[in-house]
Amino acid sequence: MFLWCAGLAQREAGELLMMTSDHTKVDYYQFFRDVCSHNLVSTPGLFQFGGPGGGVIQIDESVLIKRKYNRGRVIPEKWVLGIYETLLKRGVIELA
Repeated sequence: MFLWCAGLAQREAGELLMMTSDHTKVDYYQFFRDVCSHNLVSTPGLFQFGGPGGGVIQIDESVLIKRKYNRGRVIPEKWVLGIYETLLKRGVIELA
């Protein structure tokens, strides 16, 4: 589960844990996703934005690392997505 939370790919996690079955790796990763999504769905209003009487919803995305003029080291771009509700003053930031 730690490797899944750390964002390791199924292949890399399987190699570290010496798993030979691709089916087992897929099942574990699907199980972890199911547990997380169940927790999010069972907590009403946690990530719900907008609705009747709600404030303005602001959504924006940005890239954190970008090469200028195609020079320098090749670094993978890191995208950030943010959503903010002005009336309740709450927001969520997701690193993609």
